Amino acid sequence: MPAAYAYIRYSRAVQQTGDSENRQYTALELFEYTTGIAIAEIVYDRGKSAFRGDNAKTGKFKEILDRIEQGSIRKGDFLVVESIDRITRQRVLDGVELLQGILKKGINIYTTTDQKTYSYNDPARDFENLLMISLIAKRANEESEIKSKRLLSSWNKRREKAQSGEIIIKKGNSIPYGLRVVNGQFTIDEEEQKEIQTLFEFLLTYGINTAIKKINQTSKKVWNNGTLNKIIASKSVIGCLATHRMSYENGKANKIPTGFIENYYPNLISPSLFYQTMDKMKERKIKNYNGRRTEQDFNIFKNQIHCLSCGGKLYYDHRGSRYKGKIYPHFKCDTKRVNPRQCGTDNIRFEYVFGLLLKSLEKLKKTTDVWRLLEIDEGEAGKNNLLNAQFNSLLARKPSVDTNTLINEKSAKLGQYRTTYDNLSISIRDFGGRIPLPVMQQLAETEARIEELTAEIEALEASSPTGIEIDDYQTIINLFMTEEGRAKINSFFKENDIVFYAEHDKQSTLSQLRITRRSSDAEEELIHTSAFLPKKQILKEWNLTDLQEMFDLTV
Repeated sequence: MPAAYAYIRYSRAVQQTGDSENRQYTALELFEYTTGIAIAEIVYDRGKSAFRGDNAKTGKFKEILDRIEQGSIRKGDFLVVESIDRITRQRVLDGVELLQGILKKGINIYTTTDQKTYSYNDPARDFENLLMISLIAKRANEESEIKSKRLLSSWNKRREKAQSGEIIIKKGNSIPYGLRVVNGQFTIDEEEQKEIQTLFEFLLTYGINTAIKKINQTSKKVWNNGTLNKIIASKSVIGCLATHRMSYENGKANKIPTGFIENYYPNLISPSLFYQTMDKMKERKIKNYNGRRTEQDFNIFKNQIHCLSCGGKLYYDHRGSRYKGKIYPHFKCDTKRVNPRQCGTDNIRFEYVFGLLLKSLEKLKKTTDVWRLLEIDEGEAGKNNLLNAQFNSLLARKPSVDTNTLINEKSAKLGQYRTTYDNLSISIRDFGGRIPLPVMQQLAETEARIEELTAEIEALEASSPTGIEIDDYQTIINLFMTEEGRAKINSFFKENDIVFYAEHDKQSTLSQLRITRRSSDAEEELIHTSAFLPKKQILKEWNLTDLQEMFDLTV
């Protein structure tokens, strides 16, 4: 007795809630009643298209074909379908080839719509079967082709409406987080907007994982790398509606970006903040900077500190030394770790480096104040300006209100041009290598404007350094007391190319810290400080207890 295997397929998941599946399933009862053959198994391909042969390449139908090839579905068995178009909607030659391959294996194809059996065992009906299969396959392919063109035409019309300012998506998960549609207009949910703003501000200071962890402590939704990457790729937070086209390859449907419709949504954050964040994330990736690991990571010198003895990197070991139930963070030379013969420097306790930093700032402050009070002749002006330049470059001042406003205005324009440039860069892919001259001209003009604005902003920032305002060592202490403040200090050192070289000699108890500014071709020394700091209460000079007491660093 032959076995029968039923195959039920529909191309859109929404059809599951309609009658497509029920209709195909109900017809199987008629097959069993008419033929007396029981259905041994029902195979479902839900939401899988047969137009481009997806079901035969990656769907459950591929498993049926594999089983036919392997012989577990045997010669004389039945493949029961509603109609030929359940198996294939490909162009005629491809569809007929697929069906003939099944029939030649001795598998009978039964269609419940017309109660017809197609078999390779009846040579007299070869022409009739071939003709019927070809006609049905052609009709099914034409129907799918028409549907595809209608969908494309419908989307093109919707895209034109979106470009003219009409809202084309009014409900569902397609509405970006932070927005609602009320009376046919987009409105901003202020609480969600504030949350998104905070997330991007976190990303300026922290690594991705830390920023997500921090925002999830107070957010309405659960953020992860996927949700973050989605809003970054779509640029919806700066008002863009991402567009795409579908590409089908090896049975898989892929969304190919075709550009953005600008100013479709209200801005949830400013374009300048968006692109500043993108640049900062890219910079971290290039320089292999990681985010802060834990709340008790006190390494404000991260990625910026080296061994004074050999020049190798110093790595921070938060739990490197323990004594009487307390943790003592240390810096250790990586060169010495790899090859002790190349460097014999001692490990240096974090408090020593921090204390030397405070002493260096105190020393710079006093020296600069003395020069400011002196009445020196014009010939000495160069020396005075050099000293003040060193002081202000290390302890950067905030720009004036006017300069700040100008930077913000230019940053906003730069963000708009960068969005336009990204849009043009994506859209030219559809021109197939023959890009219209007006598009090329617009691309070139946009690129030139981006370079121009970038140079203008860099010049303004160079004339009025941005960043945290450090008046003296007390400012560093105040920032050091919080995780966010420590991250800001570290970002400040990175952005201003400030590099530290530290060393500690256990025998003499002498600690040294050399602070430099690194440029493209050299390093300029800002200050070199040496001191015999005490073994206990290292930071007492600045009215501080040791880290172990300040932050309860217990094992």
